[in-house]
Amino acid sequence: NMLIDGLCTMYYNVEMDRGGRIAASGKINQQLLESLLNEPYYKKAPPKTTGRELFGKEYCLWINELAKGIAKEDIIATVTMLTAKAISNSYRDFMQPKCKVSELIVAGGGSYNPTLMSNLKAEMAKYAVNVCTQEDKGENSDAKEAVAFALLAYYTMAGLPNNLPAATGAKFPAVLGKISF
Repeated sequence: NMLIDGLCTMYYNVEMDRGGRIAASGKINQQLLESLLNEPYYKKAPPKTTGRELFGKEYCLWINELAKGIAKEDIIATVTMLTAKAISNSYRDFMQPKCKVSELIVAGGGSYNPTLMSNLKAEMAKYAVNVCTQEDKGENSDAKEAVAFALLAYYTMAGLPNNLPAATGAKFPAVLGKISF
């Protein structure tokens, strides 16, 4: 969602495309979409991780330059589809050859974006993968980070490594976090 959020901030001075309304009002620009899908990160095999260091403000400025002459709502529609395509392409390229998945459970802010969810459902239907949210499973998408931090805390308290060197580039597994009584 970083690109959607970053471009919404840049173009509309809002922190996100609430309800996917901006993307729904635009049209996907196929030429821009194909250019964005050429990002080398998407072709890198997992495990991997990234964040604002790659897909932050500078990347949004680059997209803005690349998309000169394209309506802002069309750019938002396109990066929303980019998110869905990147996920489905990653499934196709890295997951499907190793094992078949029947269900993808989406959590976090993206699960509240109906346009993104619709795009993702259409993309994953190509592979007979059902897409649902944590709410569909009786859980809460807002709890994703709290659950993740609780798991990290558990590992820290148990003295177990809680980093992923293969994904982060760390030199060795380590117990992360500090316990203050």
